[in-house]
Amino acid sequence: MQKQSLKQWGAEVVLLKNPFCEKCCDEEKDVKKSYAEEHRALPSKDTIIEIQDMSFGYEKEVNVIEDISLKIFRGDFVLIYGPNGAGKSTLVKLILGIEKPTKGKVLLYGYDSASDKGHVYRKISYLSQRIGYNDNESYYLTVMDVVLSGFLVNFKEPILFYSPSQYNKAEHLMKHLEIYEIRNKRLTELSLGLKQRAYLARALVSDPEILILDEPTIGVDQKTNTIFMNYLKHLNEVHNITILLVSHDFEQVIDYVKSVLYLNNKIVFYCDKERAKTMLAKNRYF
Repeated sequence: MQKQSLKQWGAEVVLLKNPFCEKCCDEEKDVKKSYAEEHRALPSKDTIIEIQDMSFGYEKEVNVIEDISLKIFRGDFVLIYGPNGAGKSTLVKLILGIEKPTKGKVLLYGYDSASDKGHVYRKISYLSQRIGYNDNESYYLTVMDVVLSGFLVNFKEPILFYSPSQYNKAEHLMKHLEIYEIRNKRLTELSLGLKQRAYLARALVSDPEILILDEPTIGVDQKTNTIFMNYLKHLNEVHNITILLVSHDFEQVIDYVKSVLYLNNKIVFYCDKERAKTMLAKNRYF
């Protein structure tokens, strides 16, 4: 199924250099390549995530994830979708190396995510499911503080002072996510949606190649959802950032993604979004 699905990708991807260049939003240029052609032509080095015959279960429980094998290519935008309890968040934890498979393995850029993640963790940013619900946030922590803290991932020692270029990058991201005007507000004063935008900006300042998000828009209003998803699409199509998005809301996000991984403890299907729409419309998987 996997090889057959890859031949049916239909979206387009724009490849531009210099991620987060301030001119990028005005430069709608460079050659557009069809997503199908790009994936057929990619050498093995552009398989950035590979899962090999992986299973996982919590202690004596039945496997939450069972016999999964797949490849995710550079520049994809994958919706991880499925019913409650299907193993979506667990799959994310396995990819990140937070959990270790009971069988098989996950490779990130060819490195085992469970044992060699030190080689690749700076290339990945993760926005967890309930990060905006943290009740222990410092009372004095501002939006700017949160965004700037994203630079810490690239340094082994604490940063005493941020550079002007780091401030500029943080401000650039906040303007895109429409939170620049509240940059000096305390996080505890903000709505969940505004908090999530601040945490997304934090995830992006380190220039990740892979962005993984677990239900990032749950509980937010429609305006925030639109701003959030439009910017993810921009990151994927303009900056070629590979995105894995866990969401239970198919209709809200399907127009922004390129492919769909339907998970129900096993892979039910993994294909382009148009084919996924057709399959789900027939209610074959409910």
